[in-house]
Amino acid sequence: MMVRYFLDFFLKITKLRVVRYLVVGGFAAIVDLSIFSYLNIYFGFDIFWASITSFIFAVIANYYMGILLAFDSKVRFKRHEEFMLVCLVSASGLIFNIGTTYLLFYFGGINAVIAKTVAAIPTFLWNYILRRNFIFKKRNEL
Repeated sequence: MMVRYFLDFFLKITKLRVVRYLVVGGFAAIVDLSIFSYLNIYFGFDIFWASITSFIFAVIANYYMGILLAFDSKVRFKRHEEFMLVCLVSASGLIFNIGTTYLLFYFGGINAVIAKTVAAIPTFLWNYILRRNFIFKKRNEL
């Protein structure tokens, strides 16, 4: 009951979808960076494998939080098609994310967690633009 009240209040005060997606993206970034840091620092995972693993968890969190707070689900595609499209968009973002993290870490000498944080910014924009303008765009907005 309290969660529903909070969600209704949040949606009323954040009319701009990008603001809501920023909250969703921030939550997904926390999931991504937390798992990445844990795998890289405590388990010694290479940044490549730590990035892939953490990004998978972040995509799942982002999808469900996104349809709860930022986007209307099933407006153009069935739920499973929608999720697959989100995974494809995210996979392309993952390539950029890993590439940027790799370059900043190995060639820029930047700490892996900081490199991953910097790489998250353009990845966030990429994901938002494609989700907003393709996956979750309403039929009457086409």
